[in-house]
Formats: sequence, structure tokens, C-alpha cells
Amino acid sequence: MPNLNSDTRLEALIEAYRFGEVGRCVNSVTHDANNALGVILAYAELIALEPSIEGEAQRMLAEIVSASRRASDQLTWLTEVARPAPAKVKTVKVATIVDRVIALRHYEAKHHGVELAVRVPEDLPELSIDVPAIERALMYLVANALDAVADSENKQVRIDGASANGVVTICVRDSADSVSDVDRMFEPLFTTKGGHHLGIGLHAARLTAESNGGTLTYEAVRGFCLSLPVA
Repeated sequence: MPNLNSDTRLEALIEAYRFGEVGRCVNSVTHDANNALGVILAYAELIALEPSIEGEAQRMLAEIVSASRRASDQLTWLTEVARPAPAKVKTVKVATIVDRVIALRHYEAKHHGVELAVRVPEDLPELSIDVPAIERALMYLVANALDAVADSENKQVRIDGASANGVVTICVRDSADSVSDVDRMFEPLFTTKGGHHLGIGLHAARLTAESNGGTLTYEAVRGFCLSLPVA
């Protein structure tokens, strides 16, 4: 059990509470944003039906419709991830989970010059899991990797998926130096990254993996590996 009496631990708890309060606003904000996107989408589709609209104008309208739908999908997913709710087990493709997580982290990676290399075969066996929870766990791993390469010259985060013996494994590896404090990295509120990091992500990700019948481990070569039984 971590010592919660130290200033650092208390700061982490206060920061966690602040993030929790922000998370409470997500449902309201995403609802309003989705309504606004619905208006944009509806008018774009109506304009596209006009016979006089053709060529380049049609192409641009199609881009507006496509971008609006993608944004709406991401907002819906963000609501599902942020909303505290009982576990709902669903069958899902591994590539779908990875794609949705990458979609939320793509801009951050691009902005900081990080190359995201994803090698997750489409034909991997499906998983029967609590989808929002596992997506959160994977998001924690990707966020951890992005933080790790922030000050590196070679900035790369790689996500690999594979299957063997009835288990699907998703590994997240970064190009930074090997992780220190391997024995403590999964402890709650333990971090080596400074006061603005909570030290909760890896612990939460491991708990989520275990609650879905899987494991979360670290290997120097493969990185953080989330292993889950196939459906």
C-alpha cells in the first residue's frame, strides 16, 4: 500500500480528483458537440443532393460528411470510455480497438513528431471483453509510450498484435531507453516522470487486464504486453 501521507502522494490524489471532475463534464460536452455535428452533417448531405452541385464541390461536401461522421464516432467513443458504468462484455476485433485508440492519440503524436507504427493483423481472433475498459487500458499504454519518447531523438511508438495458443497479445513498445524500476512500475501512485504525472495508468491497466481474464506484463524487447483470451 503506497504512503498517502507524503506531499507527492497527496498532490497525485488531488490531481486525480481534478481529472475526475473534468471527466464528469464529458457527457454534457460531447452531447452538445454531437448535436452541432449533426446539423453540419444534415446540411452537407442536403446540399450534396442539389443537381447543380458537381465536380470539386461534390468532392468537398463528401469530405465534410466523412469528417463529421468520424468526429461524431470519436465523441461517442469518448463518452463510452469516460462514463463510469458496469462492465458490458462484447465481442470485438482487435484492430477495431487499436484503431479507435490511435485515432485519439494521432494528433498528439504528429504534433510532437512521434512516428506511430501499427502492425495489428485484421484476421486476429476476436475478443470477448469489456470494450471501453480495455480501450482505456490500451490508451494508458500508448500515453505512457508517448511520454517516454518525448525527449528522445528517435521518437517511435510501435503497436504489435499477435495470437498464439488461444491468447491475443497487444504489445506497445517505444524507442526510449529501457524502463527503470521494473519491480515497482505497476504500483499505484508510483511515477518517475515528475509531479504532473499521477502514476495510476499502468496500475489501472493491469487491473483491467486481470478483470478481463488477461495479464499485463513488461518485457525489455517487446515493451508492455496486454494479453487476453480469445472469444
